[in-house]
Amino acid sequence: MNLERDKNILEIFIYGLNNWKKNIRAQLLYKMSRDGNKFATFHKLCDNKGETLILIQSSEGFVIGGFTPLEWDTKSSWKNDNDTFLFSLTNKKIYKKTGENRVSIYCYEGFGPWFPYIGLRKNGNEEMNNGKFLYRIGDDIYFENINDIIPNDKKDRNFKVEEVEIYKISFNK
Repeated sequence: MNLERDKNILEIFIYGLNNWKKNIRAQLLYKMSRDGNKFATFHKLCDNKGETLILIQSSEGFVIGGFTPLEWDTKSSWKNDNDTFLFSLTNKKIYKKTGENRVSIYCYEGFGPWFPYIGLRKNGNEEMNNGKFLYRIGDDIYFENINDIIPNDKKDRNFKVEEVEIYKISFNK
């Protein structure tokens, strides 16, 4: 997985097809295979950097991600905005938030990038090699049609993470 070489994917998924923007720049902040798999390293390299794009590749081959204009930190808090969204490169789908008052990301020292309810969080150790997808139904769905972001047999379970890439996103005027 190397987003640097595939700018078309980046441009398609940054704000979704309805909010297309030109002149997008992506600066690689963190790559698990290069920087290590510790939550502390993620926070050291990615906290307080502004808008970010997150890509997660599982060992089963599915690639999911998210974009948020919110900054990551370790303050143990939910944050909210209207522009955060998730996507699946595997399914070629974008998952928009279901409402303005829904939370967008969760920041905590023991988590990597975490969107409700998918991302990298502590599963008994300090390493980001495991992802988690908690399948929610009814009122607990924060993103439209999120139930198909990963294969059905992986819902409510950990999944093995092969690679994580996090990019600082900026827009040239």
